[in-house]
Amino acid sequence: MWISRLLMFILFVIILNLGFLIYYSQSQESFITAFNRLWNENWIKVTIFDLYLGLAFFSMWVFLRERFFIALLWTVGFILGGNLLTALYMLLTVKDLHKYPSLKAWAFKD
Repeated sequence: MWISRLLMFILFVIILNLGFLIYYSQSQESFITAFNRLWNENWIKVTIFDLYLGLAFFSMWVFLRERFFIALLWTVGFILGGNLLTALYMLLTVKDLHKYPSLKAWAFKD
């Protein structure tokens, strides 16, 4: 059980920090303005491609775990909310970790 609590704590800290960073960045410069300014840089295109490739991989995992409509809703959330919603999904599903035999062997020893 310790691994679940540790992961929940880490995910909670990530969600708070990422939420604050998004709020702070938006208060300094709008997302659209920043995106338009940065789009001419090649690395922003690579970064966005990498982000959405990771989103596709993670969404495949969600589709394996959830019913179709629920997985579709989460995927739309990931597209719109980025890793903030990815961390939230993980926070909500940490409780199911005990179902995986490879984790159960070492992490859930009492």
